[in-house]
Amino acid sequence: MTSREEIVLALKYFFDVETEASVHENIRQEFDPVYTIATALDEYRKVDKCEGWIKCSNEYPDQSVDVQIYCSDTKEQFVGFHLGNGEFQYGLCEAGALVCSPTHWQPLPEPPQESNDDKS
Repeated sequence: MTSREEIVLALKYFFDVETEASVHENIRQEFDPVYTIATALDEYRKVDKCEGWIKCSNEYPDQSVDVQIYCSDTKEQFVGFHLGNGEFQYGLCEAGALVCSPTHWQPLPEPPQESNDDKS
């Protein structure tokens, strides 16, 4: 990914917009565009550096395996699974009825192990 592409993605995330044109509109409204760009890129990189998160642009999980999904546009997390072709299903949504665009995923943690002490 080029620096320009990363900056545009960061600004889309920062302004919560879908298109590069919308980013340009927002930047023109800012008093200090360099500060805005730097702040947006820092926040975007924080999300990208979260331990355990994998960018969907780099790799998708195996199909039908439950994973934790993060959507940068809505800043929400869900448990769901990859349907293929970059599409996910999660919660009680039907396939294709997504309310956000997943940008990251990570494997679910192992469930707790029941010991003999836990049994009554």
